[in-house]
Amino acid sequence: MVDVGVQKLGTLTGAQHTILVAESLTRAVPVFIFNRFCDKKLFDPNEGNSITYTKFTALSAVTTALNEGEDSGTAQTISSATASLTPARYGAHQYISWDLAKRGIFDVASEYAPRMGEQAFLSADTLTRNVLNSGGTAQYVGQTARASITSSDIFTEAELLKGLSTLWTNKARPLPELGNKYAMIIHPHVAKDVKVDPGLRAIWENVGVRGPANELYGDAMGSAHGVMFFVTDQVYINLTGGSGSTVDVYYNFLIGRESYMTAGLAGELLEYWEGGTGNRAPINLKIYDFEDYPPYGQKMSIAWLIDHSAVVLDSNWIIRFECAASMGGA
Repeated sequence: MVDVGVQKLGTLTGAQHTILVAESLTRAVPVFIFNRFCDKKLFDPNEGNSITYTKFTALSAVTTALNEGEDSGTAQTISSATASLTPARYGAHQYISWDLAKRGIFDVASEYAPRMGEQAFLSADTLTRNVLNSGGTAQYVGQTARASITSSDIFTEAELLKGLSTLWTNKARPLPELGNKYAMIIHPHVAKDVKVDPGLRAIWENVGVRGPANELYGDAMGSAHGVMFFVTDQVYINLTGGSGSTVDVYYNFLIGRESYMTAGLAGELLEYWEGGTGNRAPINLKIYDFEDYPPYGQKMSIAWLIDHSAVVLDSNWIIRFECAASMGGA
């Protein structure tokens, strides 16, 4: 017997049996890493808006003895090179209507503000990455030119050692903040090749501690040969840049000390990355409420502003590894 008097869930409208959760989901944002390993300059009020770094060249060894009682040889001269940058201003804004803010179920202002802050961080990270993409010393993995890179030219321990040899030859120094290690920034697809490379895997399996504490099993990429690896999907991918315009080429970086610098935002972000006081606001976030838009007050606005610029100080102290990835295209 069918009881036709029973009210079932299916008889209700969608609005009646749907629970609305007024909570936004976690946002997918990149790991912002490109501004971490540079020299940084903060500008205080009335300090101007540009900076010039001067680097003096090293002197070579003296191997000829002086003649007794007289000067010998030619007087030395010291040469120098400079690198300058002037931060530019970047920003974005959004308008929010009165109806959305006052009648909607979300507190849209508090939701939009952190998203716009993330956009500012992403913008600064991308701007610095783009400068590095055209700087540094190129090392084409397995090849001598980008256009020759094939799908099998993936990153290996041998390529890492080749890049390190170049840095050592160029007298590049490691980063004190990493425990005197060099920084290596790689794409997640390249990280997969790093993890399974026989030579690097042997280091993590045999040199490190056993069990879950080993870097091979943990969340960190770990380090090898005095290089600490950092993974971010912010690494640039030159789509179809390789052989026959069919191979995606990943731009990964091996970074030494004082190889590049930023001015503006990145120096302020350091306060937050490394446990500083955070006295400086890294992003100038501006919120104008409804009363600031006469005569009707029908909208409000949220905006962010940053000052930012980056420059390579010494291209000999950055290795740009261009390679394919075994996972294929991006």
